[in-house]
Amino acid sequence: MKKLILCSLVFILLFSLFSCAPEAHFDYQGWIDENKKKEGDIVFMGDSRVAGFDCNAYFHPKDKTVLGLGVGGEVVRGVRKRLDVLEEIKPESLFIAIGGNDVFSGDFSYETFEYDYRMLLERIIELEVPRVYIQTITGLSNQKHLHLNRKIALCNTIIEGLVSEYNSKHPGIFVFLDIASEMNESDGSGIKEYMADDGVHFSEKGNAFWADYLKEYVK
Repeated sequence: MKKLILCSLVFILLFSLFSCAPEAHFDYQGWIDENKKKEGDIVFMGDSRVAGFDCNAYFHPKDKTVLGLGVGGEVVRGVRKRLDVLEEIKPESLFIAIGGNDVFSGDFSYETFEYDYRMLLERIIELEVPRVYIQTITGLSNQKHLHLNRKIALCNTIIEGLVSEYNSKHPGIFVFLDIASEMNESDGSGIKEYMADDGVHFSEKGNAFWADYLKEYVK
């Protein structure tokens, strides 16, 4: 009986560790201190998809520096915390790609997602970043995760609505980029040739396509 109880407690502990949000254990201030002295006229921020996207290999705008600041496992609320790094970097343009990890959360709700994304946009306004490109979330191709694509599609609708709202309040700052419509199948899943074997991250072809899509905006 004691052994059964002990095993149950261990299981609960492990579940809580793996299901907790990234911001619960990520050292945001340490990360900011580490990165705030970097140069970036053009900055990319987001989750592991951004972390795995070698923006410096794809983009070489004249007299401009490009900086990738992706963090694996990141969620919308976490990116808002990390935006403090821009107080010193002061980029001319910012590319945001975030939200995919939020739908994996056991306590996910559209209301919370919308609130967190709204707070993200509010913080960007406070920082006075001149131009911000907000990208939609591309779908998943792994069979285990296909059920999440409906959530992702609805989150993209929320993102589009917020960008439209904030564009009416602050014209000329936000640009909505619907990359999902270019990298998804008609059913909302990620196009397989653009997806890595895990069905979550982008393949080399996917990153190349993404870069080609963005190149006219990275100036």
